[in-house]
Amino acid sequence: MLTVTTAEEFDRLVLTHYRKTFLLICTPDIARHILELYNAGNRNIRPANVERLARLMQGGHWKCKRGAMPLKFDVTGRLFGGQHRLEAVIVADMTVNFFVMLDLDEDLRDIEDDVSPHQNQDNDPNLKKDITAICRQLTGIKFGTDEERRFYACYKDAIDAVRSMFTSQPGVKIAGVLAEFVKAYETVPIGKLKYIARVLCSGLPESRKGDAVIIKLRDMLIKKDSQPFTNEKGTLEYWPKVQSIIKTVAEDRDPRTLIDLKQPIYALDGDVLEIIRNKDNN
Repeated sequence: MLTVTTAEEFDRLVLTHYRKTFLLICTPDIARHILELYNAGNRNIRPANVERLARLMQGGHWKCKRGAMPLKFDVTGRLFGGQHRLEAVIVADMTVNFFVMLDLDEDLRDIEDDVSPHQNQDNDPNLKKDITAICRQLTGIKFGTDEERRFYACYKDAIDAVRSMFTSQPGVKIAGVLAEFVKAYETVPIGKLKYIARVLCSGLPESRKGDAVIIKLRDMLIKKDSQPFTNEKGTLEYWPKVQSIIKTVAEDRDPRTLIDLKQPIYALDGDVLEIIRNKDNN
């Protein structure tokens, strides 16, 4: 991996649209240089966040290791991920190492805003965890942060709406349940999804046809009782039952028992893997 130690080297890589991740040995002077030349269009600095990061750096707790979030710059050279870390280098008055990614697609700048700690995660620390869980449940693959951002940007309305329907009831607000609601979001009336979510979370009937089977599903999920969800091959299949309840309630039919429920499959609108991998922008 390339290591950069001067502002001049950094500028050259920006100008030549260097595409590989590299290591920046960032002194306070280099941090000032980057912020003065490349930091345009970002939100106002939050001093408390800068001070917190500076304390981590001064205490020796800041580590640049595999998986660490890099500083990010778009194809025009504008910084869109890392201004608080660079400000913290200046405040801490010490040299800190960062991974850097240049020449990223400009669309990622808007996606970064959607899921960045500046906007959502300070108020909702579970957002990133839920996005990761839903994405993995729907695809069966563990993706990187940028790929998850693309996924969230595409399905943001569905994910935000579904997450707002659920409390933190253990056993109920889990990846498989959330994923099935996200899949059904475009085809099932929102009122019916909210009804199912309310009964799943509360366990309280609402004098509707689906009450009993939804409460039964809730009990099975909370107790982690696998028997009603085991198929002929002995494999657990919780989520087809969730799909079936959504489908049956949506069609105003009476879902009498879990065993009687069929297992219709919903599909997301769009090729999920293509959206996440964003091959056209690689």
